[in-house]
Amino acid sequence: WQLRLECLLDQIGREAVEDFLRSLSPVPFWEEGEWRRTLEIFFHLDGNVSEAARRLHLHRNTLLYRLDRLKQETGLDARRFEDAVEIYLALLLSAKHRR
Repeated sequence: WQLRLECLLDQIGREAVEDFLRSLSPVPFWEEGEWRRTLEIFFHLDGNVSEAARRLHLHRNTLLYRLDRLKQETGLDARRFEDAVEIYLALLLSAKHRR
């Protein structure tokens, strides 16, 4: 699934990616940093908060705080499927077009 999705996303041009990211959130959480690393690990572990916190060397409540802060600043809830899909796409698209 990952490979097929990446092949599909490779066909999207830089301008379309930038438009999508701009419309998704005024806060660029997809850039390098705490949110990006947190979200990548959270999604890699299928949204398992406890395991993601362990891998990030955080207390579980700290991870929940980060996810809540993301929701407050962007309106996107990584624990809600529809939002998680958009967040995940933003991470993949931004990674592809940063190279």
